[in-house]
Amino acid sequence: MTPSRVSTTRCPKCQTTFRVTQTQLRAAGGSVRCGSCLNIFDATVVPSADDSPDSSGKAEKKTQRKNLPATESRETGTKPAAQAVRGTPEQPLATILNKLDKEQVEIHQERRPQRKKTRKKQAPEIIIALIACLTLAAQFIWFNKDELSLNRAYRPYFKALCNQFNCTLPPMVNISEIQSSQLLVRIHPDIPEMMIVDAVIVNNASHPQPWPKLSLAFTDLHNQPVASRTFRPSEYLGGELAGSQEMPANQAIRLSLELLDPGPDAVNYRLTFKRKTL
Repeated sequence: MTPSRVSTTRCPKCQTTFRVTQTQLRAAGGSVRCGSCLNIFDATVVPSADDSPDSSGKAEKKTQRKNLPATESRETGTKPAAQAVRGTPEQPLATILNKLDKEQVEIHQERRPQRKKTRKKQAPEIIIALIACLTLAAQFIWFNKDELSLNRAYRPYFKALCNQFNCTLPPMVNISEIQSSQLLVRIHPDIPEMMIVDAVIVNNASHPQPWPKLSLAFTDLHNQPVASRTFRPSEYLGGELAGSQEMPANQAIRLSLELLDPGPDAVNYRLTFKRKTL
C-alpha cells in the first residue's frame, strides 16, 4: 500500500504548524482542529506552511522531515497533528453521530423513570387533597342547606337530596311578593260594635309559600296609631283553604275579617303581611 502523503498546515488563529496526511484530510472533508487552541479551520484553503516565507532555503530539511517516522516528528518539537472533526478512517463520521444519538437516548431513558416515580409519589397526595376538598364542600352544603335551598336555581337539587336522605327543606318565603287589593272596611250588618274588613290578597311569586300573618293597623288624621290587630292564618282562612299550609302562586284569595270597631278617630287603615313564625 502506498503511504499517505504528509502535508504541513498552519492554524490561522495561533499560527501553530501541524502535519496532516491527505487521507485524514479526505476523511474529514478538509476540516481539522488545532491541537493547541482547539480552533477548527479548513486545511484545504489555509496556505500550506511549506509556502510561508520562513520556509525559503529550508526545502531540503523539510523534504527530509517528510520521510521521518511519526515518533521522530515529536522529537523535533513539531506540534501534535491536527484532529479531523468529521471522522477518521478508523472512526467514520456516521459512527460518531450514531454514538452521540445513542448516548442521548440513554440519558432520556434514565430520566423518564425518575419522572414516573415522582408522579407515583405525588398521586396519593393529590387524591387525599381532593378527598379533603370534597369533604369540606359537602359539609358546607349540608350545614347551610336551609339557606342555600331558598335559591331557586339550587332548590331542585336540594329536593332530590332530601328525598334520598329523608330530610325536610324550609319553605321558600318572599313576603314582598304578597300584595293586597280591594281593601274595604265597613260596619257589621248584625253587630254595631263590630267591623268587617274585606280584601283580596295575591301571591305574585313563582312558587307557593307559607300563609303570612295579616296585620291591620288604624291611624287618626295625624297618622298616629289608634288600634291594630294581627290575624294568624287559622283565623282568616276558611272554606277549602282552611288548614292549608301554603299560599298558592298567582291566585287571588278573597278574605273577610271581623274585628271590634276602633272608634271614630280611626279614619285610616292599612293591611300588611308578616312572616309566619314556626
